[in-house]
Amino acid sequence: MGERRRISSAATQWQHHCKHRHITLSVAVG
Repeated sequence: MGERRRISSAATQWQHHCKHRHITLSVAVG
């Protein structure tokens, strides 16, 4: 169960990272 939670946390961090990169990319292009 702990392992599953750790994977979920990593996925959340990755999503946040991608979103941040997308925003930065949009600002740079815009």
